[in-house]
Amino acid sequence: MKFIVAATRTFEDSVVNVVTRLAEVSMAYASRVGDDCRHAMTRLDENPRRGRTVPEMNDERLRELLTTNGAFRVIYFVDVASRIVTLVDFQSVHRFDPTTLVAATKHLDSESER
Repeated sequence: MKFIVAATRTFEDSVVNVVTRLAEVSMAYASRVGDDCRHAMTRLDENPRRGRTVPEMNDERLRELLTTNGAFRVIYFVDVASRIVTLVDFQSVHRFDPTTLVAATKHLDSESER
């Protein structure tokens, strides 16, 4: 049985912000980053554990896929019991912000307890 894949507003906004900022410098690179992000998300519904655990967070449910030669992270939360993968954030590996992930994890934990 497949997982449902859903994106948070934070994830969607992050992708738009990163691609828009990159497009100011290079439209070709911005397009590649956007395409790589979409490609990374393929088959998460079939294999949600294919990404590695986010090293800074020490939570097996919080995982990441590296894109564009390791320059960006697609960060997502796996709720096995509900069979839901939630796309949480999209960040440069050089600008990691754990505060977004801590807040998202707490919110998703409370959602899964319902």
